[in-house]
Amino acid sequence: MAKSVKGKGAYSLAFVRLFSFLVKMGNNFNKLRVRFGLRRMSRNPGNVSDWEAIDRFTELIPEMKYYNRSDALYQIRLRALANGYKNLGQWLQRVSSDPEDLRELKENLTFVGSHFFRGDVWPTLKRQLENMLSVRDKEKINVWCAGCSNGKEVYSVLMLLSDLVPLDKVSLLATDYNREMLRQCEAGVYSLRTIDEIPLRYWPFTEKYNEERKTKKDFSHLFQFRFVSRLRELVQTRLVNLLMDDYPRGFDLILCRNVIKFFENDSKRKVQERLADSVNPGGIIVVSDEIEREGFPDPESLGLTRVGNSCVYIKSAQI
Repeated sequence: MAKSVKGKGAYSLAFVRLFSFLVKMGNNFNKLRVRFGLRRMSRNPGNVSDWEAIDRFTELIPEMKYYNRSDALYQIRLRALANGYKNLGQWLQRVSSDPEDLRELKENLTFVGSHFFRGDVWPTLKRQLENMLSVRDKEKINVWCAGCSNGKEVYSVLMLLSDLVPLDKVSLLATDYNREMLRQCEAGVYSLRTIDEIPLRYWPFTEKYNEERKTKKDFSHLFQFRFVSRLRELVQTRLVNLLMDDYPRGFDLILCRNVIKFFENDSKRKVQERLADSVNPGGIIVVSDEIEREGFPDPESLGLTRVGNSCVYIKSAQI
């Protein structure tokens, strides 16, 4: 008999895995379609050359001058294809004339999606949190998820912390530059196909999502789950542009993953310096698994020590 988790959020593991498999097959097909479109676009960029288009887009979105140009070009091509445009010149004309399209493009330039418990950083992070908590006696553990995307990492770290401290001792700030991602993070509602990314022991933190259907034919709620209210209520969200805005400070743990890699080198270093300044002495910073693109090139100069070969850094308690 297939395993299930008892309680409000009970699901058949066999059903979840079958549903997840079918949806992922569809997603893989869509990814191949997009990649084919990107290759075709690169061979025939249209009336406006790639780099001329980037320069024009930079006039519309000034902070793009801080981005890695190749990554920015890729993301703009991706958004153009998603909106049905194979020609960057035509896409540029549309974005130039529609403030809503411009806002959407601006907020999605660094969006690459997310997963629950993404990467292999979690065992290392848990050990370092245990070490930190063993020598500190604080009323609150202050956490900042910078560039939180749709919130999957936010809920991952909350579930991890539930193994270590009472959740009423956790204060979590989730920030992003994308309003829609922040709304999804606040709602805590996700596709059922992704619940299989969450270890079974944490499934009691989920519940079936039974929002009233918008139409009689809308059955989407049957394929969604939501995190329980005691987890969702811990999440505070704020719109923050890591390139332009002031940073909050005073955190024991900062996660900033798959964001810095989009920036050009000078901007990348400035963001890393400001993150190091925002974490408390003895605190922890976690960046992407892509150490060559997001890791601190000179952590010692910022009072940071890298943990082994991981993307986890500890700030000196002496600072």
